[in-house]
Amino acid sequence: MKMDKRNLITMLAKTIYVFIYHRINKLTQYGKVAATMPNNRHNNKTN
Repeated sequence: MKMDKRNLITMLAKTIYVFIYHRINKLTQYGKVAATMPNNRHNNKTN
């Protein structure tokens, strides 16, 4: 029982870690593009 609980906790921790890790990677990769896109659109509209 203890081993099963420990395995479940480790699996949950791994899945959460991987999920957050990929989310951070996506944010870092597309964060700059997403931040620059609205600015470019705004500048194009004003200009």
